[in-house]
Amino acid sequence: MAAWLYPISKLADRWFILEDGTKLKVSVENYEKLVKNGRLGEDQWWGVHKNFRTAQAGDEVFIYTGNQNLGIIGYARILEVQREKGPAFHLQFDLDGCAELLEKNPVPAPVVRKWGVSPRSSVADLTPHLSKLSILLPWKRGHNSAKAKMPAACPARSGAGFGDAVQNKKVERAATNAVMAYYRKQGWEVESVERLNCGWDLYCSKGAQTKKVEVKGISGECVCFIITAGERRAARDEDFVLKVVCNSLSKQPVIRTWSGQQMERDFAFTAINYSASLKDF
Repeated sequence: MAAWLYPISKLADRWFILEDGTKLKVSVENYEKLVKNGRLGEDQWWGVHKNFRTAQAGDEVFIYTGNQNLGIIGYARILEVQREKGPAFHLQFDLDGCAELLEKNPVPAPVVRKWGVSPRSSVADLTPHLSKLSILLPWKRGHNSAKAKMPAACPARSGAGFGDAVQNKKVERAATNAVMAYYRKQGWEVESVERLNCGWDLYCSKGAQTKKVEVKGISGECVCFIITAGERRAARDEDFVLKVVCNSLSKQPVIRTWSGQQMERDFAFTAINYSASLKDF
């Protein structure tokens, strides 16, 4: 597995493009804003013009800025590399890791420069320096960090839809309210269609744009949930959006987003129930 340093600055002539079409000029200030409001992951494709033929899915990406000598202020993994029609990395951000680096323990730019890595507009190879970088990351140094406390994997029968039915209902309602508030704040008209059992929970519209949003609420951080066959079929619709709300009952729920295509790629699906009927002998 390789690691890459991705520089950001106002001089990069690049935009953060969000789910609702909002465009923000790339800058450290706007990056910090998107980390804090949880929307950084909406800008999934980050353009590259160097090392895109070498990078692979699963590689680590560290976001870097030389501004104020901040250095490494973000962390993600590559889900996919687009090599034609505008090379780009499809990134999945660890927002907890980004917040820790940005707000508490960035890896200073002078330290990175000592490794002979000083990117300006190009993605640079960090792989030869991973051992030195590793001991400087807050979640590797034994800090009381959110990343250090995260479980390695979701325990069996955890996540949305498992456990107590009454509690599940509270979590689902809180998650749905959070997603409805999110879309309305962005100027969308939102209609609940849960009662129709059409494969999604919310129908959202703004002008000619429409989204069919399936909401999964989770009380903790483990992204694991029950999904029906009908919901999975509905995910084939190009307007389908999966919103997973972690820590749904907290004051600061975290909303994560997948398209139907991304859901099929990123999740493993396991059958836990079957419909049984007598055979016609």
